[in-house]
Amino acid sequence: MVTALNLARHRSLAARASAAAFYSVWRLLTSVRAAIVAVLLLAAATLLGVLIPQAPAPVRDQPDLMAAWLELQREYFGGLTPVLHWSGLFDVFHAWWFLGLLAWLVLAIAACTYNRLPGLWRQAFRPPRRIPDGLFERSTAAKVSGGVAPAAVERELSRRRFKVWRREEGDITYLFADRFAWAQLGTLASHLALILFLVGALVTRLDAFDTSMTIAEGETAPVFPVKHESQIQVQVLEAVGAFNQEGLPLDYHSDLVLYRNGQEAKRCTITVNDPCSLDGYSFHQAGFFGFGAELRVRDLRTGNAVYREVLALDGPLPSPQLAIWDSDGDTVFEGTVPQTDLVAGSLGALVTFSEAGKVFWVGLKGGDVGWTLEVFDPSQGAAGDRAFIPVGESASVSGFMFRFASVSSLPSLTPNGVPLPVTSQSPSDDGSVLLALENAVFGTWDVAAGGELLLGESGGEPPVLHIAGIAPATVRLVEGDRVQLRPYEYEFVGSRNYAGISVRKDRGDTLIWAASGLFVIGLTLTLWLPRQRAWFRFKGGELRVVSQGRGRVDASTLVGE
Repeated sequence: MVTALNLARHRSLAARASAAAFYSVWRLLTSVRAAIVAVLLLAAATLLGVLIPQAPAPVRDQPDLMAAWLELQREYFGGLTPVLHWSGLFDVFHAWWFLGLLAWLVLAIAACTYNRLPGLWRQAFRPPRRIPDGLFERSTAAKVSGGVAPAAVERELSRRRFKVWRREEGDITYLFADRFAWAQLGTLASHLALILFLVGALVTRLDAFDTSMTIAEGETAPVFPVKHESQIQVQVLEAVGAFNQEGLPLDYHSDLVLYRNGQEAKRCTITVNDPCSLDGYSFHQAGFFGFGAELRVRDLRTGNAVYREVLALDGPLPSPQLAIWDSDGDTVFEGTVPQTDLVAGSLGALVTFSEAGKVFWVGLKGGDVGWTLEVFDPSQGAAGDRAFIPVGESASVSGFMFRFASVSSLPSLTPNGVPLPVTSQSPSDDGSVLLALENAVFGTWDVAAGGELLLGESGGEPPVLHIAGIAPATVRLVEGDRVQLRPYEYEFVGSRNYAGISVRKDRGDTLIWAASGLFVIGLTLTLWLPRQRAWFRFKGGELRVVSQGRGRVDASTLVGE
């Protein structure tokens, strides 16, 4: 018996302790001061996230990259760098304490809203229809004399869509008028919107999937980096970019084929604002790059393709625009001279005129005053005729007149893994190959864009791929051309565009949209449909009115004539 009493006592004490702890937490959640502190801490954290450099997304999950990035920050923060990293200040918006503050604010707003809900509900749908007479005697009450009839005021109120209650007490008549009672719940809608905004941010952080892909035309790439039970592959059939005459983009779109576990699931066209969806994942057009070249190398001994890649030529190769005349004044060359030949350690180009039996070395020289073109006749040895020509000037070398018109940048790349011929006299011992694309444009034949890679009009000429490093002289291949350099055959299949694709799956988006709708509703109810309430007392031929709410009732307009 004693044991049972002790057990019951212990259970009672435990229940009381649990209830006390719950009410302590509840008081803290419903405390306005605690909410203000949480908001101030979030504001301070956000400010720190703006002022302190944040680790880029590709770096966060790679320990080696993160370590290298932290070493760069030591230049600015010195010995504080490890402390800032440990505290999460280099990744504020993904730090556990930042997410904890968000979660606490969500709970605090939810608790305050729940705490106020009964009062809001009573105010909205169970307001006091009869107020003490003392309130009608105050100076704030409106007074109208002249034998106003209650029935006339009641009709006018009903015409204005007020809900009216009438009460008789002897020779005194009381009216209560209420309009837009439900508008008082606009505050509740605004609070719920704020909760959904914060919950949406938490869901996005904890559950969202976001990755970027760059895929060339005709190529296919997987969405997930590892084997996935629902792997999705994306194939770009065509990537299109259209530009105006100033090089500004008019349209980007890409035609896609989406595969689920190797089976075609959907075909669609995506733009920046019109994505394609599959299994909850949205595919957006996020970028466009027009300087791609497909290179194929075939082994002549077996007939098999040993190399086939679409290469993004994203490096600018400065090249001069020249006009050359012979001794008779006839134009023998006019166009771009790609700087792809390496002679005596200098990168430039060999310009050959077979009929005249002349070869000239042409190379760009940079300096503080701008570009200078060096033209040299190597047939005479080191003492051969030479000229240094500034932009816009002309000079004569060995009977030929050279005019240096301007400098343009050709898209270029030095890729790895390109098979080299056995007899190749590569410009460098490491087997590097230099690619440059001539007559390349973004989207149209006439206009190109791309910062430093801005090219002028191509005049409708087909793209030309210059390959340096597979032969003593640079190999020049027009789109579709092939060249055999034993034991390989090199083919420039064609220029290709790249599509930048953003793949996202974010359940928080739905919450954000719902929150936005609730916020608009709450704001509309609060500002455009204010609640109006008024109490009327008719006594001895006198009318007294007490109004409440932002939109007060004008008693004089109710009396009319």
